[in-house]
Amino acid sequence: MGSSFRHHYIAHGLPKPGPDACGLDYFGRRAMNGQSEATTMEKLRGPLILERGERFLTIWKHQTPEQERFAGIDYQELHAEVDAAKEARERVRAVELWLRGLRLERDQADRKLAKKLMRVASGVRAEPAYGEDCGVYRALGFVPLSENRSGRPRKKTAVKARNKGKP
Repeated sequence: MGSSFRHHYIAHGLPKPGPDACGLDYFGRRAMNGQSEATTMEKLRGPLILERGERFLTIWKHQTPEQERFAGIDYQELHAEVDAAKEARERVRAVELWLRGLRLERDQADRKLAKKLMRVASGVRAEPAYGEDCGVYRALGFVPLSENRSGRPRKKTAVKARNKGKP
């Protein structure tokens, strides 16, 4: 049986303390407010990495001397890496906003083009020399009047069942 302090804490029904001033719970983890907790590897990838880096800096600053080195890395070096990651994310965000603007321009241009195409197709239909029953109208992707079927489509089995009782 694993006898960690956490197990002992939970097994004896001690009340769970709330997050401290840094937003960390009793075990040094970020309070999740009902959200499922991410694994350590998930925290070291993606959007959580920046939050984790900020947390490392905060703990390093408040709980150890700033001149302390861990694995040959000092506080200033880690701070520079966190800042570089922040700046990279800000640049990506700026490009994403720019791209959203470009997509809006593209969508507006597409709508404008669609209206023009419909006007040209309507012009072909309205032109007496062409009309809606010509090869040009068909080549534009529309169904000519002579090929247009009317009425509601019926399944063959339904038509056979209906005609079965008739002589």
